[in-house]
Amino acid sequence: MHAGLALRAFKLMAAAPLGGCLVEFGVYKGDGLCMMAHLCRQYLGDPQPLYGFDSFAGMPRSDIPLSSGLGVDWAEGTFADTSVEAVQQRLTAKRIQATLVKGVFGSLLPLREYGIETVRFVHIDADIYEGYRDALHLLTPHVQVGTVLLFDESMPPTDHRRQGIREHGKRAVYEWEQTTGFNLHLIRFHETAVLCVLVDESYLERYARTIVPLKRDTVMDIVVDRVQLTLRERERARLRRIRNFLRGIRRVIRRRSTNAP
Repeated sequence: MHAGLALRAFKLMAAAPLGGCLVEFGVYKGDGLCMMAHLCRQYLGDPQPLYGFDSFAGMPRSDIPLSSGLGVDWAEGTFADTSVEAVQQRLTAKRIQATLVKGVFGSLLPLREYGIETVRFVHIDADIYEGYRDALHLLTPHVQVGTVLLFDESMPPTDHRRQGIREHGKRAVYEWEQTTGFNLHLIRFHETAVLCVLVDESYLERYARTIVPLKRDTVMDIVVDRVQLTLRERERARLRRIRNFLRGIRRVIRRRSTNAP
């Protein structure tokens, strides 16, 4: 979750009160839920119902080609180094109450079955097209004018290796907006992450003065952006080293198996 965009989201929600749950699709190790809980305490006061959905078993396979760098970063089985139990333990240690639901998004029950009626804020970090498509389908009956949406991968960046996002997050969000007729108003984007709010004319008329400053840079935004970029690059490099190491082991095993008498 992009910290600068998340901060803007909660500032907007504080200025534009609305009922509903805080929801995350793509929990991984729980960083996003922890940030949401912290910002909720800081800007919204009373704890809000918090939900996290994830397979907790790694990235599912996508039927849409993963071109260039995405074929490595989002390969089937990546991000499997987590579990419901580990995330729950982390949240409990931080005194964060959240409902965790395990499952590939396409296999989940309607959100109402988990106790969700309306959604105030949603963070989607689903990477692949199917994840975005299925998460948005589940959300459709529960979003409302004023729902704030933070997408982690719906804007193709300058990086040529990640242009495949056009066929994943960006495509799914565009199709959802066209199918539902929802009006997603762009507040700000950074690299691949996009912050929007679902609006109508009345909402914009009432909260335009709140939204406009949220589109501007601050010194803190610049610092946070630099730090997050460095951390993401380090994490990608670490994952590449692990994958290359495992490939090397598999090659050695195959050679030994072939040469065995």
